[in-house]
Amino acid sequence: MILAQPGTITGSIGVVVGKAVVSDLLDRIGIGMGSVADGDHARMFSSTKEFSESEWERINASLDRIYDDFTAKVAQGRGLTRERVHELARGRVWTGADARERGLVDELGGLEAALELARKKGGLPADAPIRSYPHASPLERLRPPESSEDRTAASARFDGWGSLGGLAARLGLPSAGPLTLPGTWEIR
Repeated sequence: MILAQPGTITGSIGVVVGKAVVSDLLDRIGIGMGSVADGDHARMFSSTKEFSESEWERINASLDRIYDDFTAKVAQGRGLTRERVHELARGRVWTGADARERGLVDELGGLEAALELARKKGGLPADAPIRSYPHASPLERLRPPESSEDRTAASARFDGWGSLGGLAARLGLPSAGPLTLPGTWEIR
């Protein structure tokens, strides 16, 4: 069962690869890099040289295999034909509502709907308490997270709608709550 909020970015069924080539930058700042290589593709992923034509052929063949495997798994998991998955894939992204219409998402809803579903599937009462994991102490919550994988960030739950969170998600309202500023803001 896959749940998504109506405005969630969903999809991006595709495979991409690349590398930053910094040889010109290094030259401009006066840093020289040497290398020792044995074989045509020994430095294939070096950041000081671009992919050669034969390396691009290898990369593309590998990407094609990964893409075919991935889209086959999506087709099987979602009960879609491979042709239909290919129509939906190629790196496209969909809103949660669009993904629901296309069979990539089962239901629309936010955290409250997911918790309700988890309780139901677990055979728990509708009011069974939920314990967040990993647990961050009140003192840890005062410290800003160092990354998105930090325990503090992982345990954060932003619920600007309070007890109306489930209703707000079903209505497609922004998860941040009613006190968000309208429009797009750029901080310079």
